[in-house]
Amino acid sequence: EENTIYRIDMSGAVVEQAAEADPWSGVMAELSGKNMESEIGLDDLLSNIALAKNNDKILGIYLKGGSLSVSPASAKALRDALIDFKQSGKFVIAYSDSYSQMNYYIASVADKVYLNTVGSLAWDGLSAEKMYFTRLLEKIGVEMQILKVGTFKSAVEPYFLTAMSDEDRKQTEQYLNGIWEELKSSVSASRGMSAEQLNTYADECMSLQAQHKYMDYGLVDSLLYIQDMDTILRMYAGTKDYKMLSHSQMNNVERTKLKAS
Repeated sequence: EENTIYRIDMSGAVVEQAAEADPWSGVMAELSGKNMESEIGLDDLLSNIALAKNNDKILGIYLKGGSLSVSPASAKALRDALIDFKQSGKFVIAYSDSYSQMNYYIASVADKVYLNTVGSLAWDGLSAEKMYFTRLLEKIGVEMQILKVGTFKSAVEPYFLTAMSDEDRKQTEQYLNGIWEELKSSVSASRGMSAEQLNTYADECMSLQAQHKYMDYGLVDSLLYIQDMDTILRMYAGTKDYKMLSHSQMNNVERTKLKAS
C-alpha cells in the first residue's frame, strides 16, 4: 500500500537460505515452553531490500532491535545492501532495547540510531577462545592418532596441545584484526568519528557503561522507549497513516519479471 515502511526484525538467525518453515516444530516448541529461534534467509533479506529501494510505495526501512545471530560476512552483506538502499533517498531508522556488537555494526548505517533509555550497547572489541582436550584424553586413557600436514593446519591441535601454537595464534589474530578493522572503518564512516576513538571506546568496554555515554560518545542519537518510535516513524514517513510491512509479508510482495522483447 501507499506510505509503507518495511520493518526488519533484528532477531533470529541469519542463514544463507532459509528452509521451508515446519509448522509442527513451532507448535511443539510452544507446548514445551521453549522459544524457537527463527531462521532468516540472507537471500530474502537482500532481495527484499533491493525491492524496497525501487518500490515507490515504500518510504523507508525500520530496523527493529532484537538479538540477531549473524556471521561477519552476512552482516557486511546486509549492511552493504542497506547502504545501497539509502542511495534512493529513503530513510533507514534503527531502534533496539540493546545492541550486540555485530547488530550495532549493521544498525550504525541508519540515519538515526535509537536505544532504549535503560538499554545497553556492546562495543568491546573481539576475542577468541579455544578448548583443548589433551589432558582430559590422558586422564581417560584415550590416545589420539593424528596426521597433520602444514604449519597452519590447527584443527587437530586441541587433541595434542594444551595451548595455542604460535602459528594458530598468528592466524587467529589476523582473522580477528581483519574483522575488527572492517567494523571500525564502517562504523567510523557512518557515525562520523575516527577509528582511534572507536578503539578507545572498545577499551572502555561500552557494554558496561552508563547509557548517557552512548550519547556523549555519539554512538546513538537518542535514548527513548519503544512507544516513542511511532512518533519518530510518523515524522520520517511524513504522515501519521503509514503502514508497516514485516519481513515475512515482504517476501510475498510480487516481483516484476522482465519480459523478453
